[in-house]
Amino acid sequence: MAKSKPILRRLSLSLRFRYRLLTASQRALPDYIVIGGQKCGTTSLHDYIKRHPNIVPPFKKDSSFFDANYFRGFPWYQAHFPLQGKMDALRAGGARFITGEVTTTYMFHPLAAERAAKHLSEVKFIALLRNPAIRAYSQYQHMKRTGREIVSFREAIEKEDERLDGILERVEKGDDEAHMIFRNFAYKSRGRYAEQLQRWFQRFPRDRFLILKSEDLFTDPEQFCKTVYDFLGLPEFKLEKYENANPGRYSDADTKIINELEEYFAPYNRELYGLTGFNFGW
Repeated sequence: MAKSKPILRRLSLSLRFRYRLLTASQRALPDYIVIGGQKCGTTSLHDYIKRHPNIVPPFKKDSSFFDANYFRGFPWYQAHFPLQGKMDALRAGGARFITGEVTTTYMFHPLAAERAAKHLSEVKFIALLRNPAIRAYSQYQHMKRTGREIVSFREAIEKEDERLDGILERVEKGDDEAHMIFRNFAYKSRGRYAEQLQRWFQRFPRDRFLILKSEDLFTDPEQFCKTVYDFLGLPEFKLEKYENANPGRYSDADTKIINELEEYFAPYNRELYGLTGFNFGW
């Protein structure tokens, strides 16, 4: 009986999504998208903001439509959001109600911004950025935990250029295998934030973006969420408790490797500070 519960749950989700697909054209588009980055606190942020009474959550946290699932077509993406009629009814009293999604791989994917611009016009974007050296180690530990990484952290960093050689061109041609390699083993590449944000700034007005420091979410989640709500035009809301929704438990990285990575990222961080006008202090 216990084994049948996950099967029944998947069947229920599948049936629900089929209905959503049939009503895709009647559904709202996202008001906001958290575009990244991976291992930067986005799961916790999603957990916090979805509990705001004026946010109607999507079918699931991340659709990965503008990167891995673009081939499924835009109606498939629309199916993830609430019916427009429901949103209109909620807004009838004059209060602001919004919906959105969180997909941490959008910021990094070379085609996501271009694809999003073809379909969305009024959406706002939120990006969480973490010290790229620490972020790389957190990603490595995630890959190791899930069995996708088998070498040491130093080897993974040193092998990155070799692993990703020619991958970008294959990703842009829609190669699924290349896309997974690109997502899983880009430890340093994911931390070069400025070049990723530039792609988005070229497609959407700069004032549509809220760029935040992940460390601020970790130290003061209440104030962090207030900043997000203000950006989204929502009233203030406080949770009784702010808990990390996706804690990674692992030993600290070798200080020498982290120092080497921080030296590697220094020029890229300066580029980011110039682009955003904010010194993240990394």
